[in-house]
Amino acid sequence: MPEAKGDKADAKSLAVKLPDGTFLLLGVADGVTLSPQDFQKLSERAEALRKELAARKPVAPHECVIGGRLEKRGDQLVAALKLTYTFRTAQPNAAVALGGRRAFATGAALDGAKQPVLETADDGLAVLVESAGAHALVLDLEAPVTARGTKAEIGFEFGLPRAPVTKLAVEMPGDVKRLALITKTPDPPKLTEPRRFPVDAKQLAPNDAGGGFPLGPVESLEVVWDPPAAAAQPADQVSSADLDVGVVLTDGFAESTAKFKVRGPGRELKLVAPPAADVSVERVAAAGETGPAQLPVVIRPGEPGKPVWRIALPADSTGADWLVTAVVRQSRPKAGTMSEPVPVGPFGALDVLRQTGTVTVKTGPHHRFIFRHGPDLRRADPAGGGADEELSVAQFKLTTGPTGSAPVDVPLLTVEALPVEGAVRVRPVYRLDLAESGASWRVRAEINVRPIRTELDALTVEVPAEWRGLESEFDPEAVQGVGQGKGDGAWLPVTVRLARPTKQPFSVVLVGAVEVPAGSSATTVPLPRFPKALERDTTVTAVVPDGLELRGSWRDREGDHIAAAGAALGAVPGTDGTPPKVPVSVTGRAELGAAGVALSWRQPRPDVTAEVRADVTVGERQLVVSQTLRLRAVDGFSRPVRLRGPADALGLKTVPALDALSPGVWSFVPIADTADHTVRISFALPLPERTDGPVAVPVGLFWPAEAARTEATVRVWVNSMTGRTVSAAAPRWRELPPEVIPERDTLPALTLGASAEHPFAVELHPAPPESAAAVWIDRALVEAGATEDGSVSYRARFRLVRWLAPAVEVWLPNETGPNPTARLDGLTAPLQPAGEANGGRLFRVSRPELPAGRAAVLEVQYALPGTRQAVGETLYVPPRVTAAAYSGPVRWLITEPSGSAPLLLGGRTRPELRWRWRGPVFAPSAAPRAELERWFTSGDEPLSGAPAPLQEGEPLAARQLGPEPVRVARAPWTAVLVVCSLVVFLLVVLLAWLNPVAAALTIAALGGGFAVAVVLYPQPAAQAVAAAQPGLVFGLAAVAVQAAVRWEVRRRVRYLPGFTRTLPAPTASATIPPSPSAPSRPGGAGTPAPTGSGA
Repeated sequence: MPEAKGDKADAKSLAVKLPDGTFLLLGVADGVTLSPQDFQKLSERAEALRKELAARKPVAPHECVIGGRLEKRGDQLVAALKLTYTFRTAQPNAAVALGGRRAFATGAALDGAKQPVLETADDGLAVLVESAGAHALVLDLEAPVTARGTKAEIGFEFGLPRAPVTKLAVEMPGDVKRLALITKTPDPPKLTEPRRFPVDAKQLAPNDAGGGFPLGPVESLEVVWDPPAAAAQPADQVSSADLDVGVVLTDGFAESTAKFKVRGPGRELKLVAPPAADVSVERVAAAGETGPAQLPVVIRPGEPGKPVWRIALPADSTGADWLVTAVVRQSRPKAGTMSEPVPVGPFGALDVLRQTGTVTVKTGPHHRFIFRHGPDLRRADPAGGGADEELSVAQFKLTTGPTGSAPVDVPLLTVEALPVEGAVRVRPVYRLDLAESGASWRVRAEINVRPIRTELDALTVEVPAEWRGLESEFDPEAVQGVGQGKGDGAWLPVTVRLARPTKQPFSVVLVGAVEVPAGSSATTVPLPRFPKALERDTTVTAVVPDGLELRGSWRDREGDHIAAAGAALGAVPGTDGTPPKVPVSVTGRAELGAAGVALSWRQPRPDVTAEVRADVTVGERQLVVSQTLRLRAVDGFSRPVRLRGPADALGLKTVPALDALSPGVWSFVPIADTADHTVRISFALPLPERTDGPVAVPVGLFWPAEAARTEATVRVWVNSMTGRTVSAAAPRWRELPPEVIPERDTLPALTLGASAEHPFAVELHPAPPESAAAVWIDRALVEAGATEDGSVSYRARFRLVRWLAPAVEVWLPNETGPNPTARLDGLTAPLQPAGEANGGRLFRVSRPELPAGRAAVLEVQYALPGTRQAVGETLYVPPRVTAAAYSGPVRWLITEPSGSAPLLLGGRTRPELRWRWRGPVFAPSAAPRAELERWFTSGDEPLSGAPAPLQEGEPLAARQLGPEPVRVARAPWTAVLVVCSLVVFLLVVLLAWLNPVAAALTIAALGGGFAVAVVLYPQPAAQAVAAAQPGLVFGLAAVAVQAAVRWEVRRRVRYLPGFTRTLPAPTASATIPPSPSAPSRPGGAGTPAPTGSGA
């Protein structure tokens, strides 16, 4: 429609000429008109504000409340979040951090409705608040839901502003029950891993109180969860491409238009298109969305023979945001000349996991197409009803797997469009009836022929060679006869000659029989083809006798062969208009004709679903299978249920009992009134001989023979004592997460699932027998002591808390007597010989049936040769439980003969000492047997401060991390007492005669040596201390006596006891009486001192 001059003037006034030659159309949208001066002022003000914001470091808000839900944006699942910030600013133009990294802001409001000034900071967004005071800001974000890390998890992540109070309330879909929150705290003193903690989805659900799940001051939050098992992977997680190719054939040229839409995280698209193509890119955006600032860069192919176009996407977009269109124009012969095939393409996308799309070919009316294409294209009915009188249309569905990186310079297809001046359209109606014997199908083909713009005098029909006993029915007034020609082996030409040339519709019926292979209940019946006619609206109906169930599908033609798959035939409705549950007749319609009908029939079976769960335990010589089949029938069980299973099953036990029909086939009669029945089966399968490498072992399971749907789960358990590991060898089974079984203490080695009956097998690998723990021992107590005959008797008890193997192997020394015994929980348990290893013998103790979580006590008693010598040493050798893990200590209680001094020598054995009076000395001893018994029974540690009571013999208590040999020396206690006391006595006396310096040096040297001895041999050192007590007492007494004697001698020398003096007689003239207040001393004041010689 031509525009008015006024319209052109208005349009010109709305355009602004830019320097690069482009035009910016303002349109009629709301806007603001500014003068250049005002615009300059506004730009300067904005720049000043940006600089001011950059100069100020944003501060964190006081509180951040996060709310949101998951929503769909096309094929992309996003988290629509609403963040409410509460903060107070002390001065105008303050910057407040908002976070928001890895998310996209879609809206913001400050204090209700005010549009905030947002700026991008290093850690996300920041808001510039012009006024001081209390404020509230609401920020809308969208975070894409993508795969997280290497685990099979999906989730979203976004940054936060480190607010002290941060709360989260997210509405999750109903199928998400558990999820995990991964947070990162701000400014850690050292680099640490983000914190991950699981939460329940209900904890994050919004509530009326307006609260949420507390997070604390975090700078990033990642919410992850496991995708639902039945849900497909999100489209954006699979690199895929949609390709729609449209081909228009006109007189003289052909135009191919390919539209690419690629989904995936790639930053560059690699598309295959002819080098001469005209490639353009346009954005695919919904209403209101803002596109990226840049456009993709289109790079033409640079190498001959490699038609690869590269599309470099902007940094702020993905392939799903763009639609790439490639248009190829090429010439073709005009009408009336020799026709040539027209190549379409090549078109495609590289480096994608899946490529789907359509190829539609259109041309003028009354044309017939001839196509040549590869297996990636499949003929389909055109959308909208197909060809009509005005247009000839053909359509293909395109489906490929991974395309790789190497381009294939081959067209998608070649097409020839041949004009059909006059056409013949046939509409076949087929009815197929199965014979009562089931040996053949009787096929009746009613061919309705309608000439279009042509006159027809004969029709050629190519009948498959499989049709036997061909007969015909027709109207003699329209058809003269039906004659058979000589075929080429696969097809038999049949010519329908008309009574006269006609342009009117007519019908002819062909009847034949197709044999069914003996014993088969499925076959494909080929249908005739019409080489010079257009086949449209083909109808197929198949019927089987009553008492059978029929399924079928019609198949298209791929070249000269029948396609491997096709559309299913539906059940013919009954008189009430509803299809029966057991169809005996099916029908379908193919708009472009059918090449054959694939049919299968069988005895009707109830709508039974089966849930199969099996536990397979790998033993040394066989597999033990425990299987549960849960069968459900909506209408109940009307007849016996047959099961298929391994014919070589050993020790088969079933509940209820099964009746053997033939090798590998059993049956049972369920209760008729119940719709749910459970069968429990246990059996064993032999294992092949051990080899040095892996070996695949098929595992036969029991399967319901007539189940419509089957879900199977198999858990494989490995006994670590067997020396094997296991891996999956069943290609059609999927790996499932391990399940926690209350009856078992560990997780299964394999958990596999299948949705149908598939063969199951495992692969066994050799492994060291003790490569994994099979028994967990909480604590152990070993008692050993000499007997009257000179041997050493042992009593070892182990408290087993977890027992994964069917038996426990116990190692005993070769010198063990002929009759070792074992007891389990006080009951006698037989010791079965299991070979020799590490200089000893192995015995096996079978595991009793114990409830989960209950501990068992294994007791082993045996005797070893000993010695009766008073001086010597004994090596106490404990029993060992192979493949055991010790979570608690192993304690020894060794009893030596009375009157001896046991000395614990070397090793990693730590003695446990108690002190008691042993005659005149305070000597080390062991904890009483009663306390050790209490420790073994309840786990309470023996009392360390209580003195040891008198016990029979000389006890020695020790502690180890695991059972190891203990070396104990012994000597007569009297001899040890005399020797140690004499040595100490002599040392004390010697030190008393040394000068103080020499004595101090000697004491320091002796003390250091003794300290080393205490560290290396604590128990012998304690025995030496006890034995040296009398010598120390006598030595100290001797030193005390010696000191007393010396003191007395010194006193006598100083004071000369026994020496007396006589004072001289005083004279009258010379004697001066002393003053009472001034005592005098001899020799003072002129008085001569006595000489000591008398008068």
